[in-house]
Amino acid sequence: CQAAIRVAEEIDSVAAIDAITVHLPDAAIDYPGCDFSGPYRHALQAKMSIQYGVAAALVRKSVAEENYRRLDDPAVLRLAALMRLKRDTDFTTAFPAAQGAEVEVGLSTGARISRRISDVVAATESEIRARFRAAASEVIGVERADAVEETIDGLERFAHAGRLAELCTPAGRKGKSRAVASRARAAR
Repeated sequence: CQAAIRVAEEIDSVAAIDAITVHLPDAAIDYPGCDFSGPYRHALQAKMSIQYGVAAALVRKSVAEENYRRLDDPAVLRLAALMRLKRDTDFTTAFPAAQGAEVEVGLSTGARISRRISDVVAATESEIRARFRAAASEVIGVERADAVEETIDGLERFAHAGRLAELCTPAGRKGKSRAVASRARAAR
C-alpha cells in the first residue's frame, strides 16, 4: 500500500490504469487471505487482501480505515480485478527482516509507473494513536475511546483486563450482550 500511494501521487486519474503488477515476497502471497481479488463481503476480507488494499491506496492515496468502509466502490473493485501478484526473489530472500514490495502500474497512454520500497515504513506511535482514536470514536464515542486509550496506557496497574472489554463494547450493546449470555445460560 505504501508503494501504491507513491505511484498514485504520479497519476492524474486512476481511470487511466489498465494493468497493475505487485511484486512481493512469497510469504505475503502465500499467507491465507492475502491473495484474494474478491468479492468482498466483510471488511476483514478486504483488509487481508493485497489486491483490495493496493487498489484502495491507489484510489484514495492513503491507508486509512475509511478505505474499508465501502466494499462495493467500483473504482477500487476495478483495480483489484486488474491486479496480478508476482513473486519477487529479492523480497523473498529479505523476508522477514524486511517486508518490501513494488507496485507497477500500466496506463492507457502506454506509460508505466513503478515504485519499489525495500521495507515497510512503520507507523509512529502518534500515527497509531490517531488512527485508533478516529476508528474507535466512530464506534464507541470519543469519551469511551479516550478511556480505552487511558486504560491501555495503564494496563500494568490492573489485576485483569475486563474493564477494557467493557469499554470497547459499543454503547447500548452492553446490556444486550449480557441478556444474550443470560438466556444462553438459562437454556443450558
